[in-house]
Amino acid sequence: MILPRSVVKVIDNSGIKFIRCIKITGSTNKRWAKYGELIKASAIVVYPRSKIKQGSVVNALIIRCIKPFNRTLGYIKFNENSVIILSDKLEPIGTRIFGPVLRELKVTNQNIFSLINDVV
Repeated sequence: MILPRSVVKVIDNSGIKFIRCIKITGSTNKRWAKYGELIKASAIVVYPRSKIKQGSVVNALIIRCIKPFNRTLGYIKFNENSVIILSDKLEPIGTRIFGPVLRELKVTNQNIFSLINDVV
């Protein structure tokens, strides 16, 4: 679960290393975001010569959380909170996604997750 002011790792090749969550989109009183939800965030640490500059506000989609995800045969839990960066049209900026992604997210967002190889 990602709260506002949480620092989150970016797992695509968009040029950003870490972001800070500003707002959870979808509701005015939402306190935390889970798998597959959109957030507004500010770029904290960026790679040199990146297209996106430090401090710019971006959209992000949550891919991994430390909070367990329940399935019928157990649960899946990741070691870190991770996101991918989206453009204003909600299309991914990066061309690759590194690491595993939940199968349930790939089924719901087919156009975004055509970039991945590892599905958990």
